Amino acid sequence: MATVKDKDPRFKNLEFKAGVMLMVAIAGIVVLVLMLGIERDLFTKKFSLHFVAENGTGISKGMPVKLSGFKVGRVSTVELIEGARVRVTTEVSQKYTEYLREGVKAMVTKEGYIGDPYVDITVGDPSATLLTDGALIPFHKEDGMEELINEAKPALTEIKEIIHYINDPEGDIKVTLGNFKVLSEGLEETRSVITETTRTAGGTLKRIDSLVEKVDSRVEPMMDSALNVFGNVDEMTERLMPVIERFDAISRNVETVSETLPSTILKLDSILGDVKLVSSALGAGAPQIMEVIDNTNSAIRGGKEIIKGVKTSWPIRLMLPKVRSPHLVPLDTFSMKQEVRSGD
Repeated sequence: MATVKDKDPRFKNLEFKAGVMLMVAIAGIVVLVLMLGIERDLFTKKFSLHFVAENGTGISKGMPVKLSGFKVGRVSTVELIEGARVRVTTEVSQKYTEYLREGVKAMVTKEGYIGDPYVDITVGDPSATLLTDGALIPFHKEDGMEELINEAKPALTEIKEIIHYINDPEGDIKVTLGNFKVLSEGLEETRSVITETTRTAGGTLKRIDSLVEKVDSRVEPMMDSALNVFGNVDEMTERLMPVIERFDAISRNVETVSETLPSTILKLDSILGDVKLVSSALGAGAPQIMEVIDNTNSAIRGGKEIIKGVKTSWPIRLMLPKVRSPHLVPLDTFSMKQEVRSGD
């Protein structure tokens, strides 16, 4: 086996190379520390704020602090104080102090429902005064999953009782379902009865339709007859119109006569007075008048005999026309109506 010589060229400048490697390693460590310091704000001025929570659930050292969703610092200490409460100290970068004014509040929340927790600081009134270093701000606990579960426990208990009540065979719901089952069976029977009734009603409707068709076939000629009757009535009405007009004229004449009747009665009264006077005068000369009447009657009878004898004489009888014997003449009411219309 060959021994390593003191003057081996492989070891030439070995110390320099080792020094360079050491410096590079140290420089890397320094850069890493600087990067971690910058990331954790180790080299920036800090501004501390304090708040007191009822308990430290969800709060831990190093937890990020955010303002309007933007990271501005971290939780530096978490300590237990009097009354079993928790005092939390946060360190915020000095450059964000202009946003920290009176009225800000701190709360612990999560990024979503299952995200990492962080301390959220709300923005205060822009017109309020700036907070001083080491100021105490109020803390508002936001309901987490545990609080929501605790609030939901009574509701879950009630739901469990409701499910038990529903599953109880002697409960109202089970009994009601049984009644519904019986009712549904009864409805099925009712449906079958209704179906049969509908089928029967269908046959009845068919018979009614045939009956209606028969009635229609008989009503049509009756309507034609009625229309003919109405036409005849119209024609008779037209024929009666002249008669009605004549009755109107007669009624007007009667009205005229009734208007002149009082004066006529007065005239008749005067005439009756004159007749009474004549009657009294005639009563005085009645025997002479009766004799004159008898003589006149005998003269008339003698004249009739002379005329009859003249008519039966030979030359006169041939010159006179033959006398027709009387006979019945048939009457035509329609002709009489036509004559009346022509006369009108």
